[in-house]
Amino acid sequence: MPKKYPMTQKALAARLQVSVATISNAFNRPDQLSAALRDHILREAGRLGYRHGQSAGRALRTGKTDTIAIVLPDPLANSLSDAIAMQLLQGIGQILESQGYRMLLIAANAGQQQSLSGVSADGYIIYGEPQRADILPTLVSEGRPIVTVDFRRENLPCVCIDNYRAAYDVVSYALATGRHPAAPVIAALGLFPANKHAAACRLAELNVNNFCSLAGERLRGYVDAMVDAGIGTDDMIVWNFNSHAGPEIAAQMGQLIDRCRPDMLICMSDMLALHAQSQAEQQKISVPGQLALIGFDGIEAGQLRMPYLTTVRQDSVLKGRYAAQRVLDENAPSFRLIGTSVIYGQSAG
Repeated sequence: MPKKYPMTQKALAARLQVSVATISNAFNRPDQLSAALRDHILREAGRLGYRHGQSAGRALRTGKTDTIAIVLPDPLANSLSDAIAMQLLQGIGQILESQGYRMLLIAANAGQQQSLSGVSADGYIIYGEPQRADILPTLVSEGRPIVTVDFRRENLPCVCIDNYRAAYDVVSYALATGRHPAAPVIAALGLFPANKHAAACRLAELNVNNFCSLAGERLRGYVDAMVDAGIGTDDMIVWNFNSHAGPEIAAQMGQLIDRCRPDMLICMSDMLALHAQSQAEQQKISVPGQLALIGFDGIEAGQLRMPYLTTVRQDSVLKGRYAAQRVLDENAPSFRLIGTSVIYGQSAG
């Protein structure tokens, strides 16, 4: 008796006199075909014993993919080495897995020009303000649930922290220890695109109220804390980093410390602060004796080496859980403000 081989996609396409791409679209991108053609392919596939996969068949029948796409602001290699991003993904994953959903990671940084039009997902969690102008309009036009994390847009659900208050509080604490810096520097993160300003500029050259991003909120908090403590800020240097991961960041931080010689360095992430700590050690600059160092995020690595990092702690796992709950349930709160706290380390004096 001849052996019976399973029906393949190519054989099914030949039997139905359509292209292999049409068969693929029927299961993976049903919006590309007419309803009649999709139904015909599904019906014949079942009759002929073609098995494309349970999830694809369900997507074809119901329009659901059981997948939530997470749109990340950095290249995947950077995001997957970022402790805060990983904590966020952990929280998202806890909720999605419990509800039978999968997670799809999408890099949407400025250097990534891949279109999102072919992505099949039941909803989107957008982490960080997209660098590409096409991202939000494209996703909103699909009409699927969207939740933003760490940035706000009108009429979109959001999960975030009070970046201004957290930044104000951590700098106020550092200044309350008796420090009165003569050469403070802010190591900003994603404050502006690299082609808009020089990497380093005086604060007086920037209008801090023009920045509506997470970085802008933190910048205003830092500056107001300085002003309220009676410290002049016009000559304060703002050095912008477009990422806090990657081999080039350590070299850039070394240049900052070498050129600016700050006596207080306020970093918009713990990763930047840890790079600064390493570079200060290499240049034989004592922390906090010669350099008061402040971070932001509260990652574990900041508390594993002395002097322990003075920083802001945020619960990114909880942030992820709330975002996932909202993207799956439109009746969940549309705005969540996660609390923060200052970690009173040793790096700021």
